[in-house]
Amino acid sequence: MSKQHAHASDSSNISPPKSWIRRHPIFTALSILIFVLFAAVFLYFWLRPYFSTFDRSEQGDLSYSMPSRNGEYTAEIFGVPYGGAAGGVTMWVDVKKTNDPNDSTVKNIYRAE
Repeated sequence: MSKQHAHASDSSNISPPKSWIRRHPIFTALSILIFVLFAAVFLYFWLRPYFSTFDRSEQGDLSYSMPSRNGEYTAEIFGVPYGGAAGGVTMWVDVKKTNDPNDSTVKNIYRAE
């Protein structure tokens, strides 16, 4: 009987195999780090034109300026040509407060190529 108990206790000490992530922690961490860095760089270059806060009015030509109905805001349309004869124009619309010289907030509401 003691052999059966010894054999039963040996089989209870067997643990399930470790997962792949636990067997390769350094490779897993480096893979996640590389993926996160790649995603961050991709998103930065993809979304940068839409969320940029710098004033692009010096880069482009002011094509048209239009005040709002109550005169509180002014919409300015800018354009920058690109690509030579076969190229196109990058256009954007900035909105800013008309009568407040202290408020330098310019909001980009439209951008297209």
